[in-house]
Amino acid sequence: MIYVIEDDPSVRDAICCLFEELGLRTKTYIDGESFLEGVSPKQSDIVFVDLALPGMNGIDLIRRLSAVTYPPQIVAMTGLPRRDLDQIFPAGNKPCIVRKPLEEKSLLQFVPA
Repeated sequence: MIYVIEDDPSVRDAICCLFEELGLRTKTYIDGESFLEGVSPKQSDIVFVDLALPGMNGIDLIRRLSAVTYPPQIVAMTGLPRRDLDQIFPAGNKPCIVRKPLEEKSLLQFVPA
C-alpha cells in the first residue's frame, strides 16, 4: 500500500493518479493526525509525507513512524534547502527525500517496478 499524506489536493491527487495508473493501491490523508488514527502501516508499505502539513507537521509524523519496531519506507516531500534538512534530521535518521516541485521520475524510484 502507498500512503500519501499531503494537504494540497492537487499534489495529492497527482501522486495517487501516477501510482494508480501503474496498478498500485493508494490511500490519502490531509494531515498526520488522521493518518495515525486510521492506519497502522506495515514494513512493506510506502508512506509519502509532506513536511509542511497542518497540525502535526511532517517532521513529527516521520519521527513517530520511524520509532516503530518495523517502520514502513518513508519518503519526505519538501522544498526546504538541504542544509535545513541536515539540521532537522541528524545523520543516520534522515528519511528518503523528494524535492518539490515533484517530478514523476523522482516519485517512481521508490515503488516496485
